[in-house]
Amino acid sequence: MSKNWAIAIGINNYNENNFAPLNYAKRDAECVRDFFLHEAKFDEVCFFSDDSPDLVRPKGKKIPTQPTYGNLISFLHDRFENKPFLSAGDNCWFFFAGHGQQYANRDYLMPQDANPRALERTAIPVSYVRERLSRSGADNVILILDACRSEGSRGAAGIGNESQQGAIIISSCSPTQKSWEIEELQQGAFTYALLEALRISGERNCATVDRLDQYLRRRLPELCQKYRKYPEQNPRIAVDPIEKRYFILMPQYATKDDRNALRNDINALKLNAYRAQCDRNFDLAQQFWLQINAAAQGRDTDAIKELQNIAQIKSAQTVSSTLLQPSSPGLGSRASLPVEVQPSNLNPSSPFQGKINFSRRLRLSTTGVELAKSALKQKRLSQKALAQNCGLTQSAISRFMKQELIDYKSFDMICEALNLKLEDIADNSAALSISHSPNNQSYETITIPFDTRIFEFDTVRVNERGQEVERRCQTAKYCTENIGNGIVLEMVLIPGGTFLMGSLETEYGRLKNEAPQHSVTLKPFLIGKYPITQAQWEVVASLPKVHRELELNPSHFQGANRPVEQVSWNDAVEFCDRLSKKTGHEYRLPTEAEWEYACRAGSTTPFHFGETITPQLANYDCKYSYRSAPKGTFRKQTTSVGYFPFSNAFGLFDMHGLVWEWCLDYWHESYDNAPTDGSAWLTNSNNNSRVLRGGSWYNDPLSCRSAYRYSWEGNDKVNRVGFRIVCNVVNS
Repeated sequence: MSKNWAIAIGINNYNENNFAPLNYAKRDAECVRDFFLHEAKFDEVCFFSDDSPDLVRPKGKKIPTQPTYGNLISFLHDRFENKPFLSAGDNCWFFFAGHGQQYANRDYLMPQDANPRALERTAIPVSYVRERLSRSGADNVILILDACRSEGSRGAAGIGNESQQGAIIISSCSPTQKSWEIEELQQGAFTYALLEALRISGERNCATVDRLDQYLRRRLPELCQKYRKYPEQNPRIAVDPIEKRYFILMPQYATKDDRNALRNDINALKLNAYRAQCDRNFDLAQQFWLQINAAAQGRDTDAIKELQNIAQIKSAQTVSSTLLQPSSPGLGSRASLPVEVQPSNLNPSSPFQGKINFSRRLRLSTTGVELAKSALKQKRLSQKALAQNCGLTQSAISRFMKQELIDYKSFDMICEALNLKLEDIADNSAALSISHSPNNQSYETITIPFDTRIFEFDTVRVNERGQEVERRCQTAKYCTENIGNGIVLEMVLIPGGTFLMGSLETEYGRLKNEAPQHSVTLKPFLIGKYPITQAQWEVVASLPKVHRELELNPSHFQGANRPVEQVSWNDAVEFCDRLSKKTGHEYRLPTEAEWEYACRAGSTTPFHFGETITPQLANYDCKYSYRSAPKGTFRKQTTSVGYFPFSNAFGLFDMHGLVWEWCLDYWHESYDNAPTDGSAWLTNSNNNSRVLRGGSWYNDPLSCRSAYRYSWEGNDKVNRVGFRIVCNVVNS
């Protein structure tokens, strides 16, 4: 069983000349301390607050716990300076409730006596906290920061943008937001929602980082609306490495039902562990297997076997490092590694040897069908029971048995449940991708003006009634650009490919201007993960004018993380021009073809979600329904970008509803003679009407379809029109 060690800090009593005193930070830290100790059964929690008693260490040494700069720095230095007191598989937690601030692009926590006029000497860098905690010897460092309380203003640069290597950072709000205290709850909104989430058991539990993230992103804005706290508050979770989104926060707190519900997440961890082994990152693989075994209370046979295998490999590497020497003075070549550390020495029974394409789709071979049927019969399992064991839908199992292509991850989960080897039952001649799938597109050889990283996201597919029939975890490449004041753009890399633009003649609600359906081939490009937010707009609108003036705060529905609206096409173009001039990268509006290609992400259905859309998937006028989907309560306003947890298969959010999005093209009444290379259609138009795509919070679901097109005067501004941006990538 892994150990959990924690620090909990809550500060109400700030010097009024420096920071406003708080009401419930101390209580929040007390609630977290009590939860850690009495419910989660942590091994030790060190508590610091305005009037907390001294900590008594072995041999009677007393440590003062008033959260001053001197006391906190001394504790962090001394406690983590000597021999590590935790080990592999253990977790080191840090909770802070109080004020926080960004200064010189670094995040700082404010102790009781912090002075905003001398932050570097009186405040504690988050990076310092993370570095000290990493010395504990624990594999996992988790920082929970409920900061920026009541002091943050819409233009302030709060904490949350500084990346922290090798840690899980759970922040209470975005850098430009306030972290609200709620009198009716006698707590901060974030900590209240956090503890609420961690106490959920059964299938809806929030035991993993990913599930906690989804819950907090939905629950926190709900609390803000309920208790009339505006602008709303949106939490941020940053994970390094990204695979730790599947980290199981408190396995010892999970019930038997919880562990059954987490089977799918454990399988995902196993995939990540095998992937790390294939990449020869044995330290990371070891962490994953330790997490898996902790979740299984030390009884996971795969984890035990692979941990032994990794220990042997690492031992051989240590021995071999003393043997590595030049074979001749002139050549400087090295002796061959012992066989124990050659790549082929991974667990021979593992189906994950060699270089694996994890986006690959597989299907059963003819022999595999018979083996799978035999295994089902031997185990006395129905397809429904197999689906439950794997954490998959019955539809996925049905497609597996019918020899249809399914994703690698699901295929391997089914193999494991049936005790079959992947290589024995997979059809080796199966195509690696399917028509109109984002996986069959090419990134080509391109030069991207940024460093790209991988992020994970969830997609969902629904039937005509709006019922979920499939859920998948996928990955994509993205990059970020800091545009100033701690505000960043997140741009997703869209692979090049060919698709059919427009709608099928049989599509419900189809209009004549969506025809004729035609083939378009596009090169790779970068596009915004979300529509441009009000915080991003304000930073860029403050830059020097290029062609026209911009209003700093044009939006009707206020919120730093809400999409900017009431901006014209000309305003959006000016935004791109200013941003391009500042960054040196070419930003622009998407062409209409790029927008539809990015929205569909390989789908051919009316929505990238599938056959319909529901109020749980997007923000639109849900007094109306599409086909047989359920109706809902009309929100009558925008929501924060990324409010809904599911993206499309490219990793893009809010493509349906929320706000209309401007495209570069002039409006044309049909696709006759439209470009087929993805370029903007700027000819044969005698008006100033431009193209809008995606629908909005104000529109019915028919208008939110992937193929739906709308025209609007380029100078007009309305509270349901915004935009997202594109950045070119250059062929090598």
